[in-house]
Amino acid sequence: MARAAMDQIDSQAELKSLFQLAREGDNSQLLQSLDTIESHDDWPVPAREHTLHAFATGLGDLPAGSVNSEVIDYLVRYEPRTIVPHRDHARIGVPLYNIRAATIGSLNEWRRQSAFKRSRQLLALGSEAWLDAYQSAGPQQKKGFRDALETLSDEQLDELGRLSLQRSRDDTSLASVAAWSGLLRPDPALFREALLSARGPELTHLISAASTGFSDQETYELLSHLILHAPPGTAALAIAVLAPARLDQHDFTELMFDTLSDQGLGAAAALVLASGTSPEIQQRLSDMAARKDSLASSRAALAIRQSPRIENPR
Repeated sequence: MARAAMDQIDSQAELKSLFQLAREGDNSQLLQSLDTIESHDDWPVPAREHTLHAFATGLGDLPAGSVNSEVIDYLVRYEPRTIVPHRDHARIGVPLYNIRAATIGSLNEWRRQSAFKRSRQLLALGSEAWLDAYQSAGPQQKKGFRDALETLSDEQLDELGRLSLQRSRDDTSLASVAAWSGLLRPDPALFREALLSARGPELTHLISAASTGFSDQETYELLSHLILHAPPGTAALAIAVLAPARLDQHDFTELMFDTLSDQGLGAAAALVLASGTSPEIQQRLSDMAARKDSLASSRAALAIRQSPRIENPR
């Protein structure tokens, strides 16, 4: 019902006016316009809040600092009145248009923009200065710093990658810098070594990027290296991300079958093999599972249980 009421109102003209005031830096008039929209008696509340939310979201597309702190405070402090049931917990009410969250998202984008510009300036002073600033930056600022890596020359990437890998021995957060440097260069050896120390959510992004950033042979060498040398969590993630799409390649298939007997990684390899569609993989798993004589045969049975394509051996 709230969305239906909102759909009856054309807010585009109001939004266009708000963004024009923001671009002109007329914060006083902008505050008045926001207040007018909030108290617009001719509009249903959902339509008003939809307009404020769209403006708060769109601020992230403008240059950092396009509006002053008073405008930001107004949006952050806004108390939504249009409440709907939570998608997963119907008894809990949540704002239909979370204006505060949208504003914070735009502020984070501004922090990323500002960090990108600062990063470019610091790189002119050398890799040491850049890494010092990166270590003290917040999460959104670090994203801006990493964005700037795409503008570097091969020589700059070489220097930054080498130095960040060296310093990652004392601060593992720098391992992701070395890994991104190795990916952008590209330098598969640097990337492999950096990934051994990388931690946190960044790992998934890095490994996913490697899946398209390196050749199949380089990806195979990466996966083999991680299985042998990386922490189990990193290696299992690499198996899950890199191997499934390459089961049509002999080397990757053999690597997964060899890994079935690994105490820590065998289950991850089994889940990948369970997704295999070739009759050869299915038959090989069935034959291994039928022997029931090793950890590898137990993992083959696990793969069969997870795959609707393979008939369980008797």
